Amino acid sequence: MVGPSGSGKSSLVQAGLVPALRDQGWTVLPAQRPGREPLAVLAAWTLALGAVPANTDPVASWLAAVNELARTRPDHHWLIVVDQFEELLTHRTTERDRVAFLDALAAALQAAANLHLIVTVRSDAEPQFHDGALAPWWTAGRFLVSTMPRDELRQAIERPAAAAVLHFEPSRLVEQLLDDVALVPAPLPLLSFALSELYHCCWARWQRGIRDRALHEDDYIEMGSVARALIQRADAVAAQLVAEDPAYTITIRNVFTRMVSAVGGEVARRRVPQNELTYDDPAENRRVTEVLQRFHEARLISLGHDDSGDRAAGSYAEPAHDELVRGWTKVSRWLDEIGATVGTRVLASLGDAMRAWNDHSQGDSYLWSDPRLDLVHERAQAQPFLLNYDETRFVRRSVRQKRRRRVRLLAGLSTATAVLAIIAALALWEQKLANQNAQRATQSADVARQRLGQLYQEQGRQLVVDERYQEAVPYLLEARRNGLDDPPLRMLLHAAERHLPLVPALAHQNSVMSAAFSPDGTRVATASRDETARVWDAATGKPVTSPLVHQGAVTSAAFSSDGTRVVTASEDKTARVWDATTGKPVISPLVHQGAVTSVAFSPDGTRIVTASEDKTAQVWDAATGKPVISPLAHQGAVTSAAFSRDGTRVVDQPPRASGRGDECGVQPRRPPRRHREQGQDRAGVGRGDRQARDHPPRTSRDRMERGIQPRRHPRRHR
Repeated sequence: MVGPSGSGKSSLVQAGLVPALRDQGWTVLPAQRPGREPLAVLAAWTLALGAVPANTDPVASWLAAVNELARTRPDHHWLIVVDQFEELLTHRTTERDRVAFLDALAAALQAAANLHLIVTVRSDAEPQFHDGALAPWWTAGRFLVSTMPRDELRQAIERPAAAAVLHFEPSRLVEQLLDDVALVPAPLPLLSFALSELYHCCWARWQRGIRDRALHEDDYIEMGSVARALIQRADAVAAQLVAEDPAYTITIRNVFTRMVSAVGGEVARRRVPQNELTYDDPAENRRVTEVLQRFHEARLISLGHDDSGDRAAGSYAEPAHDELVRGWTKVSRWLDEIGATVGTRVLASLGDAMRAWNDHSQGDSYLWSDPRLDLVHERAQAQPFLLNYDETRFVRRSVRQKRRRRVRLLAGLSTATAVLAIIAALALWEQKLANQNAQRATQSADVARQRLGQLYQEQGRQLVVDERYQEAVPYLLEARRNGLDDPPLRMLLHAAERHLPLVPALAHQNSVMSAAFSPDGTRVATASRDETARVWDAATGKPVTSPLVHQGAVTSAAFSSDGTRVVTASEDKTARVWDATTGKPVISPLVHQGAVTSVAFSPDGTRIVTASEDKTAQVWDAATGKPVISPLAHQGAVTSAAFSRDGTRVVDQPPRASGRGDECGVQPRRPPRRHREQGQDRAGVGRGDRQARDHPPRTSRDRMERGIQPRRHPRRHR
């Protein structure tokens, strides 16, 4: 049941729905309100089902009782009612208890198909329950209770009076009542109170011997209309008490400010246990009792007991109407006064901490250590009865513990200071001895570092002379870290650094078999035994495309003349053509019967030549992937193939044999020859160490500029 405050949700359930279901044979358990301890509701229902709740685990006891109910009486309907469901939010219920209560309700509904649940909840609080444990039932079972229209309100006024053989004098008084509540957001509580006041006026006349069964307009005017009846009665009761004793001003303020809660930004009444209205002063406790009794007699405060069986612990008080805490200006003024001094949220946090302290046998570890403790203690001393008896004890013990901790801290600091002074004196003496030893050690270490640096420098110099520049750099840097910084070392570092790779190593997961630059020199293609080829940015060493994947080791890779395509050869018996920008295949694979060992584009990029271990070389159309000529056959595996500069001839090479020149589609024209192509000004070098590197040129002139004489015998390069 969802509706605004004062729309009649509880009345609809208690006076309408519950009696109708009982008439149909349903068993309805006593309606409960969750309050601050909703698990106690489960214990009350467990008792109502004839089971004994366990103090340690009321949820388990409740579910056991529900399962027994479903087993023994599966065809009988049972109903549980939770009124004012929003109290799970307004009464500062702990998150653990709130979740456990909702989970227990959901588990009970799942366990017993004949168990039904009705909750009444204010519309401003309802969205906070949409995603909870009751979500599977919430939307389908949601029933909206809207504000009653004028005709229904007229029936609510006239029918109870007719049932009591009463009438309104004059009859237009009914319309006046309806007009006065037409613009009130929650008319039912105010209308109910105004009508009850009219009934009491009629009863008072009967007690005086005037047999008059009319509800008079004069009495209504004297009450101050519907909107003012409730507030006027509260003002009258408060004024009477203050006239008897001005101390009641503080008492009334403390009683009503504790009966207020807020949810969704809206103020609402709150049920308060009477032990929360007990103070460390007998006179104040008597005044509290008198305030509750007077306002109860005026039908402004409800007094009652819960179902726990302990009347002393279960006694409670709460405003009879939400409008009393919303519309009575004194309540809003009192809340503002508390907010200006200590704050209602601070007092709420104090109450939560105090209850946790009580729940844990008032252990010192649960005393309040909040930074606002001193503020609350100071305000409590300045404002009498700001805190109740339990809160006062809790704050006093928390303050004493804080002071004890401060004393222990100061004593500990004093002791620590004295100990530190002694330690400091000993440390100064030891430091003096240590400085002397350190000075001697430093001198020895400097000599050792210098000798070690010289060894590193000599080792690096030998590696530079052998042109092993990358291996030389760590030794030369270590020589510098050991204190050397003479001109020979700087010269050696300069010579080595000039021969370092321009970019980081282009790494694969296995040996790199081939590497080639794009025609414009901006990219590098590498082929590896890790079954991939890669295209890299020559300036940064970062991949340009995703890996070009084969099903076997990739043996060769080459760019087209315009740099837009890459062709790769693989031991998976295919060559493939890829988009050099996206890494996607351009045409279908070029298939051989054996591993493809070499691949190359023609100078104009229109054809591709491949060499394979199937004893053939093949020329292909680069656009369609179809053979251009019949296979160029050999007697053994073909390891390499290339086009002539004008693209009209192809040279291929079997292992341990010289190359053979073929025109495209023509038999050999000249004897086989060996070729060596002159290097460009930068070289991409494929290595067997799973890396490809981009190196600067190595010429005799470069070497002489670095102060290193070229070796007099030929060298072999990798």
